[in-house]
Amino acid sequence: MDTTSSSCGGAVQQTRKRTHDSAEIASSVASSQQPTKRKKPDARDSLLAVLSGLDIQFETTLSNARWLLDVAKQESLETDVTYLNRVIFRLDAIANASKDIAKEDHKPFASRLTLLRNGIPPPMNPLDVTDNDVVIDSLDSCNASISTIADYYEKLLDDQIYPPSASGYAKPSIWPEWQKKETAILNLRPAKNQGLPLSTLHPIFAQFRVSSAKFPITPEGLHAAHHLCIDMADPYDTEKDRRDAFEFYLRRFLGSSFTYTHGFSIEPGLAERHTSTAGLLVSWQERAVAEAEYKHDLGEGDALMQASRVYQSWVNQLRAKNSSIINHGAPLILLSVMGPLLIISGGFYDGKSVIVEPLLTLV
Repeated sequence: MDTTSSSCGGAVQQTRKRTHDSAEIASSVASSQQPTKRKKPDARDSLLAVLSGLDIQFETTLSNARWLLDVAKQESLETDVTYLNRVIFRLDAIANASKDIAKEDHKPFASRLTLLRNGIPPPMNPLDVTDNDVVIDSLDSCNASISTIADYYEKLLDDQIYPPSASGYAKPSIWPEWQKKETAILNLRPAKNQGLPLSTLHPIFAQFRVSSAKFPITPEGLHAAHHLCIDMADPYDTEKDRRDAFEFYLRRFLGSSFTYTHGFSIEPGLAERHTSTAGLLVSWQERAVAEAEYKHDLGEGDALMQASRVYQSWVNQLRAKNSSIINHGAPLILLSVMGPLLIISGGFYDGKSVIVEPLLTLV
């Protein structure tokens, strides 16, 4: 055997091994020096981070307020005693609310947010009790923390609890996430979001299906439908132009006994924080019978989702007002116009969920 060749072979192997090891070390060092991509904290993370350090601050402030209350009682300062009792009551309520929020118990969220926004009331007049400066400074600091909690809590509610307005809900980047939540509208988007058939919930929808299938259309109605199909196939410069063209034929079809209201505003009701606006509300004898939403063309948002969300907002408003309409399921016809596409749906509230079911789809 050639010892020189053997020695060279071993040296080459050792060199390759050292090179390989050096490459692994260099790769490891480079990886460790690269900045780690961290998930941007959302409203929930930020809120929990603030809440985690507040227990001691609340306890200290409460203890100081109770001590100052005892001093005020000893000095017979009734006005100061009344104020400090209010402070202790409010601070105790806020501390308990904060604990519930930390446990991710968000009900009743509306009254809880109001409590946080109100914070601890300042005294109407300077306090006369001895050594009140330290306690007042402590209350100011506590109020600043409470305001921060309220900001994060409000954002959390908007992100996870309160659905957005109808126009926001129609966006393809928005509704898929909200349709996974407890507030989902049962309108077959996605298919698992399904309620009972509307024809079994209210006779008006069963009658609508029978009428659209069996009853002959009048010559006037046929003429309006024909020209509606032709005109809706045209391009329009604005969403308003398409709306006006559609409503021209809708009025001819329905007649003059109905009233038409544009931009009908639906103020927040139960489980709502945002105002939604109906594109068109059709009423008969002051009773809402239909609602229409428009999208200038296909791909510019989902008019069906927008109409569904408007209807959900209207139902929640009726619930807040204890309207008798809600006892009958608040049936409503929903018209969704997206370019040349028209979807006629029915809306119904079954006492738990909002159900929207397409009844006819026309092009």
